[in-house]
Amino acid sequence: MLGYESLLKLSSGGLGPGRYSVRLGVSPMAKCEICGKGPMHGHNVSHSMRHTKRRWQPNVQKRKVFINGEYKKIYICTRCLRTLTKKSMA
Repeated sequence: MLGYESLLKLSSGGLGPGRYSVRLGVSPMAKCEICGKGPMHGHNVSHSMRHTKRRWQPNVQKRKVFINGEYKKIYICTRCLRTLTKKSMA
C-alpha cells in the first residue's frame, strides 16, 4: 500500500487531470471469485514510444451459479463461465 505522503506526491505530480489516477485496492467487481483473476497494469506505448500508465480489466460478469445445492450470485470471469458451462454439459 502507498503511504499518505506518496499519494500526495502522485496526485500533485503534474500529470494533469485524467492522465492517471491512483486506486487503492480492487473493487469486488474487478475480481473473479472462482480463479481470482484481477486487473493487470502496464503501459500504453504510442508510435513515439511515449509510455502512459493503464489498466487491463478482466471481463467479469455477475451471474447466478448453482453451488452446493443452491444458486448464488457471484462475480465470475468469462473464461470460468465458459468452463463451467462446458463441464455442466458433459
